[in-house]
Amino acid sequence: MILCYSITLSCYPVLTLTVGKNWLSPDKENIKPAFITGLYNIFDFIGKLAFRWIKIKDGITVYVFSIARIALILGYIIASDPDRSKFNEKNLWFGYALLGTLGISNGYFTTASFVFASTKCEDRSKKTSGYMMTVSLFLGLTYGGLIAALCLENKDVPE
Repeated sequence: MILCYSITLSCYPVLTLTVGKNWLSPDKENIKPAFITGLYNIFDFIGKLAFRWIKIKDGITVYVFSIARIALILGYIIASDPDRSKFNEKNLWFGYALLGTLGISNGYFTTASFVFASTKCEDRSKKTSGYMMTVSLFLGLTYGGLIAALCLENKDVPE
C-alpha cells in the first residue's frame, strides 16, 4: 500500500497536469485541472471495479505488479520533459495511456491490498489488520506527496 500510493502521488497531480497541458484548447485553460482530475477518478473507479472480475492470486504477483508501476514514474518523467515537447504535442495518447494506467492500477491495487489484508488474517486480528492498512495508506500518501513536492520539480542548478 505504501509503494502503491508513493508511486501514485509521485505522478499525480504534479506530473499528470504537466503532461496534460496540451489536452484541451487554450480557451478551456480554467477547466483543465478538473478535466484531468475527473479522468483520473474515473480510471481509479474502473480499477476498483476491475478487481471483481480480474482476480490475481495473493502472493508474489501483487508485489511484481506493484514494483512494475515504477515504470509509470519513468514514463511521466519522459512525457513531461521540456526537451520532448514535440513528442508530447504529437502523441497525446501517451499521456492519456499513462493517466489511464496510473488510475486503473491505483484503484486495483488499493482494492487488492484491502481484500488480501482482511482475508489473510484471523477474525481476532482483523481490527489490527484494518488499522495497519490505514496507517500504510497514510504513510503512502505522505511519502508520495513529499516525493512530488521535493524531488520531482524543476530545479535550476547554479553555475
